[in-house]
Amino acid sequence: MTTQQAAMADTPGLTLMDRVRAYADSPLLPVICIALVLIMQGTMVFGRAINWDEFHFYRQVELFTQGVLELPLQTLHVRIFQWLPGLAGTGVDHIVIARMFMFACEMVTASGIILLAARFTDWKTGAVCVLAYLSSGFVMQHGFSFRTDPIITALTMSALCILGCTRFRGGWLLLFGAFIGTAAMFSIKIILWAPAFAGLAWWRWHREGYGFSLALRLAVALTAAALFFAVLYMLHSAGMTVDGSAKSVLQNSAQKMFFLGIPPYWALMLKFVSMSEILVLTILCFPVAIYMSGLGRHKKIALIGLFLPISVLGFYFNALPYFYAFLLPPVAVACAVPLSMLGRRYGAGLPAVAFLMMALSTWMHEDKSVIDRQRKLQTVAKAMFPQPISYFDFAGFLPWQDKANAFMTLWGMELYRAGNVPPMREVMQEKAVPLVVEMDDMFSPVLNSTGEQRDLLPEDVAALHDTYVQHWGPFWVPGEILQPSEARRVEIYVPGPYTLEYGEIRVSGRVLHKGDAIQLDRGRYEMMASEGGARLVWGDHLYKPDRDPPERPYWTFF
Repeated sequence: MTTQQAAMADTPGLTLMDRVRAYADSPLLPVICIALVLIMQGTMVFGRAINWDEFHFYRQVELFTQGVLELPLQTLHVRIFQWLPGLAGTGVDHIVIARMFMFACEMVTASGIILLAARFTDWKTGAVCVLAYLSSGFVMQHGFSFRTDPIITALTMSALCILGCTRFRGGWLLLFGAFIGTAAMFSIKIILWAPAFAGLAWWRWHREGYGFSLALRLAVALTAAALFFAVLYMLHSAGMTVDGSAKSVLQNSAQKMFFLGIPPYWALMLKFVSMSEILVLTILCFPVAIYMSGLGRHKKIALIGLFLPISVLGFYFNALPYFYAFLLPPVAVACAVPLSMLGRRYGAGLPAVAFLMMALSTWMHEDKSVIDRQRKLQTVAKAMFPQPISYFDFAGFLPWQDKANAFMTLWGMELYRAGNVPPMREVMQEKAVPLVVEMDDMFSPVLNSTGEQRDLLPEDVAALHDTYVQHWGPFWVPGEILQPSEARRVEIYVPGPYTLEYGEIRVSGRVLHKGDAIQLDRGRYEMMASEGGARLVWGDHLYKPDRDPPERPYWTFF
């Protein structure tokens, strides 16, 4: 609080609201709130469970270091983080290290929000706009996640600031092109910010007298962006073998970028509203606020352009929680209009504290124990399978190993069911897959025989159910459990050594006792158990911890 504000607050005869407004209007209060939110979020960098998508992005880094990454588009992050797999620790530890870089990217984005918002209002309102962004539930949880989104957001926001806050001449044009070209290499979805760039460009054009100079400079900047993109693509793709099936998957994904009708993730939109009520109210107030504001027509056009990216929630397919961290920065800048009106009436400190409370609520509801369970499971997996293997799971929980099935998101499942990726039974016929990681509900009904499984193809349901038995926790390995004196013909999908854990069993004429191992190839075998039953599992005395596995859940989806 300034000396003048303090004196005003202590002036006799002021109403309680006047005194509150004087204290609340301190420029330090929003800054303190930002610092507190960043401290809370900083603890989440280390304590929040690794999201399923983060394992997927780290797996791409592992594939690149192994020389088998086949997609040069939207994988530029592997160049930045190729040193991660060489560090000590688990994959969880490596992702946490990468999160620190993403957290820094988020702070670049926050700085851009302040710069742009101050162009239309003032610095205090700009700080409150940053709070509106940082404190929203999905940004608190995913603004630092190990994805390309924080990098894209920082680059695109920086380009937006160059357009709106600099002379936009000379070296600024090249820097703008570098930011846009690099961001496009990470993801083509930067096109969703087009209204924001168009609105600022119109505003600049008005300020410069509608001359041809700005159009020429924009052409130079966009040409530079195209050149940066082309050079980066050539450098990044050099030495890569672009697999045809992988390219087909990418093309199909691009075609599924938009939808018509009911949003596939409408439930997550409701969750966003429930975790970001104050920001949502501010967004809803924007149309009225911009209409009532005394801003000039061209500033209004610029702010409407910044606001319009929120509309993509009505047609963008993959609007998952982390997408909001990418989508909201220009919208937060546009919210400077209603927030400035609120600040003039009640002081900037009141909305700042409200946003702080919203962030605190998200922080307090975090389950900080899940990430330690993930570390324990990865440690056991490394001890269980020190050698390279192939495995099935949802997202890629063991990034250093060969994930033999598709990334089973909503997109991935559609590609899988449409036949764009091979079914798991076909994969099992081509190579040995000695592990299924049951981290989520996709495999549980099949493996545990607890109900109908509609996500997987019928042939995969049969192959998985007939092949795998639970070894420890979420780790299922090929095996057979025979009841006392049971005899049946068994089909082996996964070749390799098998160990008899208990009982006595006859396998195609050979008798095995507890602890004996046998090499089995693909094919059918006649098996008969002794009176005590028998359990035959894949591996030559495969490692199994003598302690109970950690309790579920093993990760947090959203």
